[in-house]
Amino acid sequence: MARFEIRALLPGDEDQLHRVARHLNSVNLPNDRQRIEEIVDLSYRSFAGIIAAKAEREYVFVLVDNEEKKIIGTSMILAQLGRRGAPYIYFDVIDEEKYSGTIDKHFHHTILKIGYSYQGPTEIGGLVMDPAYRKSSERLGTM
Repeated sequence: MARFEIRALLPGDEDQLHRVARHLNSVNLPNDRQRIEEIVDLSYRSFAGIIAAKAEREYVFVLVDNEEKKIIGTSMILAQLGRRGAPYIYFDVIDEEKYSGTIDKHFHHTILKIGYSYQGPTEIGGLVMDPAYRKSSERLGTM
């Protein structure tokens, strides 16, 4: 058996997932037990095909150290960023030039323009690694 394995997050992984979440406390993997339980449930239902709307599926993968019998990392796929009821919100950085004839002067402004997407792309990310396994010779984060 290989020392490291990537598999789907499963019900029963809550305690170990919460342990990994404490290392980063990110939006995708918060250090919050109730949210961890929700993430496990959503991922399980996504893999099982129980969530009918494919855009609402979120798949969480875990990296397991089989020798230590523990989850040491996570990654996830959000099927679609931005959908009805949960838009993907972003800022566009726009350079704008204006001219005033009255004072004969050009003005250059950098502005932020808020944008919303309801049919965004798939997001692949949510990489969280136990610090003890970072920079290992196996390059586990690239798995």
